[in-house]
Amino acid sequence: MQGAKREVERVGERLTGAKRGTITIRTILEHIGTTSLRLTHRMYREWESDPVAVAELVVAHVDTSTRHGCEFPAVLRAKMRPFLEGGSNRSTALVAVGDPA
Repeated sequence: MQGAKREVERVGERLTGAKRGTITIRTILEHIGTTSLRLTHRMYREWESDPVAVAELVVAHVDTSTRHGCEFPAVLRAKMRPFLEGGSNRSTALVAVGDPA
């Protein structure tokens, strides 16, 4: 996999010091193409419902010997498809980072 495109939108201010808290990152698989996929990461502060930042990533499946895009294997596409069809429950990952207390 190779990053093809990255867009980050900072919605809220970044905090430092005592008010940092925990940031929760929700990753959603938005689209599976023939040779690429699109993910969206939304980052939330523990005390807010609106995201602090949103990042959209497009990554390509690349043949390492030719350095050209290649199709995802059918087995892998089949394993990813339920994450697209799950509606609001499509999260592929939910991670919290930051201060433990």
